[in-house]
Amino acid sequence: MKKWEANCVSDMAMRKVSDGIGRPTDNVQIGIIDPDCRLIGLHFYVGLFKVIPFDNNGQLKEAFNIRLEEPEVLDIKFLYGCSKPTIVVLYQVVLEDKDFVEGPWSRNNLDNGPDLLIPVPPPPLCGVLIVGEETIVYCSANAFQTTQIDPSITKAYGRVDPDGSRYLLGDHMGLLSLLVIIHTNEKVTELKIMPLGETSLASTISYLHRGFEYIVSSFGVICYFIRPPVSLQNLNRYTLIHHQEIAYYLTITEGKKEHICFSKHLQYYCN
Repeated sequence: MKKWEANCVSDMAMRKVSDGIGRPTDNVQIGIIDPDCRLIGLHFYVGLFKVIPFDNNGQLKEAFNIRLEEPEVLDIKFLYGCSKPTIVVLYQVVLEDKDFVEGPWSRNNLDNGPDLLIPVPPPPLCGVLIVGEETIVYCSANAFQTTQIDPSITKAYGRVDPDGSRYLLGDHMGLLSLLVIIHTNEKVTELKIMPLGETSLASTISYLHRGFEYIVSSFGVICYFIRPPVSLQNLNRYTLIHHQEIAYYLTITEGKKEHICFSKHLQYYCN
């Protein structure tokens, strides 16, 4: 665990997380943090979910393993708005070997190719997006909405708004899209998706400040800054600032000069 302070990064805590037993997972290794900063969850070995609690000062406590019955785990995420740390698990099953056990809420028979979970924070929403190759589904305890998409494999996502109503999605071909959860108070009425354009294949999408998103591609180490549209009426308008060994950018937005600097440390400021 690292701490950023005064333009420097310092190690606060370190912990060896390998186990002497267990078979490494065949799928991607998963590391997640509880939204309320109570613990870290790791899935490195088949059938095991490692939990590392930590205190308010960032000091790690003793780690322990919890048995995870699902052998073919595709993704795990912590949910927002839960009094106790709660995870949602996306997994494959062999029907002749497994029985379904219903939790507080669940959905079966999803799109054949779901491989990504996006937890949606409260308020006003509180659920999970299940992103597949041909559909995107929003699920919660009292809502279920789905929308069809062109066949694609989503490789990265980034939340645009604090309330979790808009997300940027980057697919395996470099297409960047905006997903909007349309809702009235806590009631979700529709999912709308709109292609924005193309970038290099996104590895990560991260929110910066004042509406700017930072997109990094591991293919050629290319970086982008983009500013998504602010309303449904402007879904086809966005600002794309391409970074490739350049240290200074200037764009005009709403009559103001927006400056972004990229060096050893990423900085953003507005005149």
